[in-house]
Amino acid sequence: MRKVVLGVGISIDGYIARKNGAVDFLFIPKDYPMGEFTKSVDTAVMGRKTFEVSLKLGGGSFDHGMKSYVFSRSKPAGERHGVIFTRKTPARLMAGIRKQPGKDIWLMGGRNGTRLLEGGSSGRTLYWCGPRVIGVGHTTVSRRLSAARFHAARE
Repeated sequence: MRKVVLGVGISIDGYIARKNGAVDFLFIPKDYPMGEFTKSVDTAVMGRKTFEVSLKLGGGSFDHGMKSYVFSRSKPAGERHGVIFTRKTPARLMAGIRKQPGKDIWLMGGRNGTRLLEGGSSGRTLYWCGPRVIGVGHTTVSRRLSAARFHAARE
C-alpha cells in the first residue's frame, strides 16, 4: 500500500505559520535537493490555505507534475486548472488514494497532516526548516498526539 509522506515547512521553533497565517519566513533555496523526494511521490494532497500559499510562492501557477488534490469547504468540488478540489475528509480521501497503484503520496501542510496522524495513518514526516525563529504562531502538531507513537528514523 502507498505511504503518506507529510512534508511540512517549519520555523526553527516549530511553527508552520505566523499567528496571522503568514509564511513569509519559509523558503526553499534554489540548490535544495528536492529531486530524490519528488521522484518518490506522484500525488500531492493539501488544504486550501496551503494551496493558496503554494500559488503565491510559485508565481500564480501550480504545476508539480503530479496529480494534486485540495481540501476545501469554501470552493466547489471538481477539477480545475489541473487540481482536484474535494470536500472529503482527509482520512476518506487518503484511504481511497492509497488503494490505487502508484508511488507515495505527498501530504503538504500541517492541519490535515495532524488529523491523519491522529487517525494512525502510516507513512513518514519530512520537515523543511526555515532558518528563522518566529516565537508564536500555528504549531506543526496537535496537543492530542502522543509522543509514544513515533520513533526517530533516517532518510
